[in-house]
Amino acid sequence: MEARGGEARSTGARAGSNSRTEQLQSAYQALKEGPGIQQEQLLQVANVWRTLQGVSLWDASKIQRLVSKMSLGADGCISENEFVLFFDKMLPNAQDDFNQIVAGFMDLAQELAPEERRAVSEEEDDDKPEKMLLDAEKELLRAMQEERRLKAIVQASSRSSDNPAESKQSEHRNQALQFVFREFDLDGSGTIEAAELLALGKTRRELGQRGGVWSPERNMRAVSQMDTDGDGCVSMQEFVRHYNNVLPAMEPAFDTEISNFMDVARATRSRRISKEAENVSRVTARCAKLEVVFKEFDLNASGAIEAAELLELGKTRRELGQRGGVWSPERNMRAVSQMDTDGHGCVSMQEFVRHFEQVLPVIESEFDNEISNFMEVARAASCLLYTSPSPRDS
Repeated sequence: MEARGGEARSTGARAGSNSRTEQLQSAYQALKEGPGIQQEQLLQVANVWRTLQGVSLWDASKIQRLVSKMSLGADGCISENEFVLFFDKMLPNAQDDFNQIVAGFMDLAQELAPEERRAVSEEEDDDKPEKMLLDAEKELLRAMQEERRLKAIVQASSRSSDNPAESKQSEHRNQALQFVFREFDLDGSGTIEAAELLALGKTRRELGQRGGVWSPERNMRAVSQMDTDGDGCVSMQEFVRHYNNVLPAMEPAFDTEISNFMDVARATRSRRISKEAENVSRVTARCAKLEVVFKEFDLNASGAIEAAELLELGKTRRELGQRGGVWSPERNMRAVSQMDTDGHGCVSMQEFVRHFEQVLPVIESEFDNEISNFMEVARAASCLLYTSPSPRDS
């Protein structure tokens, strides 16, 4: 499902695209070591971004998947173009939020001081006997870098809460989107699956909130846009992050979209409940008719259909021309085994109803026709039972 950010916001985003590119290029040059940004550096950069977004930090495995997405050359080293393309797409459209995260990148670059990098490089090239001591110094320098990186993240995070109004607005957006997510999670599984999003997208168009057709292909593209961890469904964190970026920045327009989303959720849930109720009602009616058939098929009124009774019924069904072929004792025993789930050697009402509710046609008219045929078989078999001196030979 897509959301419209408004013409003003889109125009502003286009006007600022050059500025965004230049800022990201500057951040890349400040951060890179050697020919490009390596996986370890990218983990630091990504966690600055996620801290400022107020979401959980990533570990090395997440970064590995991120590198595979970003590195167009699949060399595991992020070039300037790959860095700019990825973060220009993923960072917020709102310029203030974008500037804040890029500032966090620059702070991180400053904390990873060039002097320390040169010191590490010199130590690696030093072939003096004091190599063990130098290795220890390297470990100390790495520890200092990590400490400063964490400090930079904390400082960047504190800057994001300096403006109480902005913090309050961000909290309002997150809470609203979390509430929408819970309503969109139709089955309460904790994630939005593709089938749920498909139903929601179709309802959104049926309500007139969007034009066009919400096709399965379009739906899967929407899932892929939000599903950053690649598990095939959308978590609350992924949903909130995505719609925080694409929904309007201004509060009145944002609240309108949230209201639209809630209308979609209510309508989809209502239709789902109605469909489930129809299914329950349909199944209940089918089962009631099958119970009547069972009582007629129970020729000796024992409370179960024995193999001999089913054999008589099967032969009668073919004599009436309802089915072709021969209803042999072997075929009859296979039919008993299919229905006899408790292994008692006969078919109870529950077993009979469950079996035929599943195997008879779904279309109501066709189902009713089969019920009528069954009742005709039962009547004919009953007449034979009372008029024949002994059961028919097979």
